[in-house]
Amino acid sequence: YEIDHIVFSKYVLNDEAYQELLALAQTYGTEILKMDCGDIFTDGEAGLRCIFPDQTYKSDDKNPLSLVLRYEDQEFSGIFTGDISSAEEQYLVEHKKVGSVTFYKAAHHGSRYSNSRDFLMALSPEITTISCGENNRYGHPHQETINRLKEASAEIFDTMEGGQISLEEEKGRITIHSFR
Repeated sequence: YEIDHIVFSKYVLNDEAYQELLALAQTYGTEILKMDCGDIFTDGEAGLRCIFPDQTYKSDDKNPLSLVLRYEDQEFSGIFTGDISSAEEQYLVEHKKVGSVTFYKAAHHGSRYSNSRDFLMALSPEITTISCGENNRYGHPHQETINRLKEASAEIFDTMEGGQISLEEEKGRITIHSFR
């Protein structure tokens, strides 16, 4: 894949891995963009808004500083959570930064330390996807996470079973395709 842009949080942890990625991006002519909480990319009626992290949230670990993005158009809404944990999910719920969505990309590959009950109930997603490799060393997705997702009434799809997953929305109807 040719990558034109990589988007990070304005508050990304500037560690060795980040510096290596910056060097690779420069080698391939890939532009690095940074989003702050409230920033939005738009394309016609669709928008992708950064809802986390903000300047008040601090961490010495890169996962809690993952971008959380909310996508919205007239018919569809979704949350993309990166590798946040239940602590960041609680922050989002307490600060009223999340609400009901059509689609949820499960946090941290379906980790048991993410995808908390309160967060999932606030989202109440119709569709959830989990990005995880087959036989991964972390055991993602965890059964506790799957149980919480089912309780939140989500239809669940994962890359481990279905391979690449795409969603297509047309006239308010969502079609899910998997490519294995």
